[in-house]
Amino acid sequence: MFISEIDQVPDQLQKFENNGQMIFISGDCTSNKILDQARVQHAHYAILVAEQHIPGRSDQDRDARTILTALTIEKRNPHINTCVELLHKEEHKENILKMAQVETVISCDTYLGKLIAHSTRSHGRAETLAQLLCSNDGNEFKK
Repeated sequence: MFISEIDQVPDQLQKFENNGQMIFISGDCTSNKILDQARVQHAHYAILVAEQHIPGRSDQDRDARTILTALTIEKRNPHINTCVELLHKEEHKENILKMAQVETVISCDTYLGKLIAHSTRSHGRAETLAQLLCSNDGNEFKK
């Protein structure tokens, strides 16, 4: 299930919709009506990614909407495993998500800053990490 305020599936996700591996819902992910349509109360996993492509919103607003969505999903389905992306990781934001029983919080700015700092001291580390994290190079984590 992919929920976004955009009108159509992004090009990079088109193949998943065409294969029937994904259902796209256009709408506001903070809306109970949209979450009902996505059948969130029956889901096992939720991955919330900040919608950076929606114009006119600050990063603070994007994080607040992501947190609101996570709180709503966790309230409606306490057994769901939720992973949330924050654009700016701040202790009070993380505490709110932990109180809501969100399992994983990932912050782009934290990892990106550390990756840049380490790459200045150790050539090749960024490329190695990219190969581990990007399955399109033939590498992937498996359980």
